[in-house]
Amino acid sequence: MNAVADAMPDPPAGFRACKRCAPESASATGRDALHTPLVVRAISLLEDNAMPVSASVSGAAGETVFYTVVPCALGFVLVAITSRGVHRVVLGDDPVVLEATLREALPAAAIVRDDAELGDLSASIVALASGAALSHALSLDVRGTAFQQRVWRELQRIRRGETITYAELAARIGSPTAVRAVGTACGANPVALVVPCHRVVRADGTLGGYAWGVERKACLLRDEQLPTA
Repeated sequence: MNAVADAMPDPPAGFRACKRCAPESASATGRDALHTPLVVRAISLLEDNAMPVSASVSGAAGETVFYTVVPCALGFVLVAITSRGVHRVVLGDDPVVLEATLREALPAAAIVRDDAELGDLSASIVALASGAALSHALSLDVRGTAFQQRVWRELQRIRRGETITYAELAARIGSPTAVRAVGTACGANPVALVVPCHRVVRADGTLGGYAWGVERKACLLRDEQLPTA
């Protein structure tokens, strides 16, 4: 029995998960973690726990990656998924550049655009770009090193409307001297908004960096201070 998967709550009534990224069975997630990404159903960011991220760093070799690009409050957002879950969320100004960047990042994958199937998922991401809270569960296929995974998991514990410093984040993962490495891991986060690296700031209160632009980071933090509907 997979204890992590068993602990995940059922999705809210009326939620229709993307058919292309349905969670794997408990038996599948329990297989060799060195070769099979550890992906179980992610819980809502409204909860106090963190979404699980993949244990694999192999990328999307041999996989089919479906994606869409839609306008949002921060410009455009590209959302890409594998069969296991959300794999990329990238912000930018030009849809053509976003698509090219995805293909460059995943040269061994088959890249397929599917706006219709990803419509509900992209709508949820667009809402996040406007400062909303994530309202339902997602599946994630987010791959990184063990250190990156520790950072990304801790980022998910920062609630909407809150910020912490890079030093505080380093202390929370048990590596208080690794402040610079923590900042690098935040910059390597492949799923903007869903893993909220924008909620980490410098000790002096200034914003620090953001892979998708400091102006976008400022807008997100401002909008997340507003009450939800």
